[in-house]
Amino acid sequence: MTDVKVKTTLTVLVVIVAISGVIWTLASMQTQVGVPKAIGVGKPAQDPAFLTVDPVSGTPTEWVSAVCRERVHQLPSDMGNPLRGIGFLYPNTEFELPGSTYSAICKAQATPVSDQVLLLAEYLDEDSMQLDLADNGVKWYCFAGHRGRLLVIATRAAESYAGSNGLATSPVLEPLTSYEFSVYGDPGP
Repeated sequence: MTDVKVKTTLTVLVVIVAISGVIWTLASMQTQVGVPKAIGVGKPAQDPAFLTVDPVSGTPTEWVSAVCRERVHQLPSDMGNPLRGIGFLYPNTEFELPGSTYSAICKAQATPVSDQVLLLAEYLDEDSMQLDLADNGVKWYCFAGHRGRLLVIATRAAESYAGSNGLATSPVLEPLTSYEFSVYGDPGP
């Protein structure tokens, strides 16, 4: 009888340990719109408005400072822009962007390049973004979901080189790959 009790007790303990492991695994995950995401991953949670857009790390301030040269005067704080207080941006005087909800420009850190102007714009949807970028002769761009909008950084500079993945990329936007951005070429619908 003692052997049966020991075996039963061991079986119960094994089952309890197995169930505890499953509960611990499930507790370390969160569900967002039906998609489980592990907590503690290096990237922030996906923007719920743009679940098909790859998540990136960092903040808009970090992104802008990675590719733009700093300027002395900041944009006025009453412009209602998503990049308020970042001392790199100028009002957009270079691009016609009827589909954007906000836009600004800066001077690229990368030199020498054929076009020193970088575009930073915000959109409600990707179609409007693609159309505006194509209509303005943009050669390279990257974007991320941020606070329910798409934030795009783009350049008309044509320079490129083979990236670490073997695909062509822009030296102007390459610093953003350290924040997990993908750099795309030739936008359009």
